[in-house]
Parts: sequence; C-alpha cells; structure tokens
Amino acid sequence: MNTLTRALLVVTLALGACRAGDTAENQAQPALSEAVAPILTTPDAIDTHSYAKPLEARVTHVALDLAIDFKTKRIGGTAGLDIDRKPDAKQIILDDKGLVITSIVDGAGQKLDWTVGSGNKDLGAPLSIALRPDTKKIVIDYQSAPDASALLWLTPEQTAGKKAPFVFSQGEAIENRTWIPTQDSPAIRQTWEARSASTRR
Repeated sequence: MNTLTRALLVVTLALGACRAGDTAENQAQPALSEAVAPILTTPDAIDTHSYAKPLEARVTHVALDLAIDFKTKRIGGTAGLDIDRKPDAKQIILDDKGLVITSIVDGAGQKLDWTVGSGNKDLGAPLSIALRPDTKKIVIDYQSAPDASALLWLTPEQTAGKKAPFVFSQGEAIENRTWIPTQDSPAIRQTWEARSASTRR
C-alpha cells in the first residue's frame, strides 16, 4: 500500500469517526432539550407585565389535570408546578387574574400559605405562595372565572356541527393567567403537560 493510499485511508477513517461522534451527540440531544431554559438577568430583560420574580423562584414545568364545565363556563382542577429556587427563597410569585383558588399544597400534600395581592384590571394580581426549605413542587386546586379572557366558549348552535359545545383558549399576550396559575411571561420558559379528567356539559 503506497503512502497516498494510506493517507486517504486515515482521512476516511477519521471522517467516519467524526460522523459516528456526531451521531452519538445527536442522540444525546433530547437530554439537552430537557434542560431548564436560563433566565436573562440584564435590566432590559425584566418583564414588567408579570409579577413573577424568577431569579428567586421560577416555574420550570406545569402539569394540568382539568375538567371543563360548559354549563358554568369554567375550567378547573389542579396545576402541579415544578419549581427551581434559590435555597433562601421564602416564596414564589405567580400571575393570577380572576382565578378561584381552593387550596395550595406542596409535593407531599402539606398545605402552603398563600395570598393574592392587590393588582389592576390589565395585569391581574400577584399570587404569593410561601415555600418550605425543601419545597420543589406545588399543587394548586383552582377554577377559572366564567369571564376568563383567555377562554372563548361556543354553544352547539355556534359550531359547524351544531351538536356539541366548544371551547378554545387564546393566551397571548398575557391572558394565560386567567385560566392557568403560573408565571405568565415569555421570558420564563416552561415545559407542560395536560389532561382532562372529565368533561361536563
């Protein structure tokens, strides 16, 4: 085997190894996508349309287990929030606009103290939840108000099939806080999952 042939063989093997490495790296991508998105810390990155203080405590994942009540025009159930917090954080602040909250507990089912502060008609109000030193998850039992601005309810007569009622949500720009208790800001990226336990008409 001459020198040129050997050099080509070495280059081919090296490129093949790089491609194999790329394949292994690409297979690891899902783990990277599960990482928590960073919060920007510059003054111009502060979201003035949210009461949240994500540099102290933030929501990283939302798990909704809800029922839809077409008669009362309410969506309700539980919102389980995974949180990331500084060790000395005493509370987490969510955005709330008209939610009817029944209870808030931690991941172990222990009650957490909470208050809804004063707010305004555009932003709603801050929902402050006290944290224990080991709190990493909170579960909120709640309902939306009948006039939640993110939800549009249609009677059967208003639909194409004329047989069943219909509801859809439009959360932009800051209307998700009318039916989901969370930190309602595009700066606070969260993963989510949702299921409906039952639908009542």
